Amino acid sequence: MVTEKEKILKFLNNNKLKLSQDFGVDKIGLFGSYLNNSQNENSDVDILIEVRKEFKKYNYYYELKKFLETNIDKEVDIVYKDAINPLINMEIQKDIVYV
Repeated sequence: MVTEKEKILKFLNNNKLKLSQDFGVDKIGLFGSYLNNSQNENSDVDILIEVRKEFKKYNYYYELKKFLETNIDKEVDIVYKDAINPLINMEIQKDIVYV
């Protein structure tokens, strides 16, 4: 049986070109409960991204969030790698899978 984690990672991997061209995503990774298969009905999908400077505008964030949520069929929490506390980033880096 295919897990939610596998479905999400496959979707992200299959859409790397679109994510790069349309949303400026240079790097994308899954972390949190869906990565660890410990999610529940209230969990969102935690995504860490690195984007090119010209794409760091709200409209791109909103469109990316909408694209991911529509295709993954789950609520998505997008975190910009360069916008988080370095200590939190260190913890995330211990538990993340990039595609």
